[in-house]
Amino acid sequence: MANHRSVRYRLFPETGENVRALHGLAGACRYVWNHFLALHQEHYKLYREAKTLGIDGYHKPSVSFFNLGTQFTEFRTGHPWLEKYAANVVKYTLKHQSDAWRVFFNGGGYPKFREKQTSSPSFTIPRNAISISGNRINVPRIGKLRIRGNNPYPSGVPLQAVIKQEGPRRWYAYVTYEVPDEELIPVRPADNPAPVIGVDRRATGDLTCSSGDKARLPDLDRLEARRRRYQRRMMRQVKGSNRRDRNRQRMATLHRKQARIRQNWLHHAAKFIASLGELVALENLDLKGRPAIGWGRLTQYLSYKARQVVQVEPAALPVLRFIT
Repeated sequence: MANHRSVRYRLFPETGENVRALHGLAGACRYVWNHFLALHQEHYKLYREAKTLGIDGYHKPSVSFFNLGTQFTEFRTGHPWLEKYAANVVKYTLKHQSDAWRVFFNGGGYPKFREKQTSSPSFTIPRNAISISGNRINVPRIGKLRIRGNNPYPSGVPLQAVIKQEGPRRWYAYVTYEVPDEELIPVRPADNPAPVIGVDRRATGDLTCSSGDKARLPDLDRLEARRRRYQRRMMRQVKGSNRRDRNRQRMATLHRKQARIRQNWLHHAAKFIASLGELVALENLDLKGRPAIGWGRLTQYLSYKARQVVQVEPAALPVLRFIT
């Protein structure tokens, strides 16, 4: 079984021309996504109406990546401005759309349009186009851009990279590697690892393991107080004014800083928990009311850092104390 791990790098476009090129490529991907989503949305609407009325001859739209890719080739020929962007990168956005349609047809949510004002510029470099050498990543048709960050999987093979802008001036590259077994996080080497380690996640931000280890989310109250102060100030200012726009940017900067601190802590917590036992048992919680803590993301990180993860009822956690 292949082991996939993602590493986040800071990306430095270095020149204004490269920044404009990144925005242009992300814009082309957004345009293609919206065009094909609207096209197949209308097709699906006609199919549903025909099915309701009992009219034959209408079929559910074929949204496999192969079919979407074939349609993209014809579409790109009729839109010469798309030819200055790497075809394999722009086309790969339809792979994500195909996956989104599959989720919808299996009972999930409807694919959404990507708006320029609300969605962050991003695109995916697929496996057949990704190239990383030293501290440079090659972005097709743009060039080799500098990246900074630590890769704990030096023998990993890069599979794809998601290039994304976060904030007004920061770009990041999320590179997914295929990692050999010997580079995975080992279990605790000093002692025999526990067969099962239970993890209790509380609404207050406390985390307690059945081994007796405890941890708590970093205190972000000061950052949150500053963000709310900017929010109150912004509500008193005139919409469209420069001052209101500056306050909005400050709020967004603080929000991203809080998210980075929380994400970093959750990564370290997941790595530590994974080292404690062969199997991690998490309390089965309703996480809808606790989005700010990030317990759902902890589960996500444990899913690939730990050997095995299961969800148990809260009443079962005290029993795990006697198993470890």
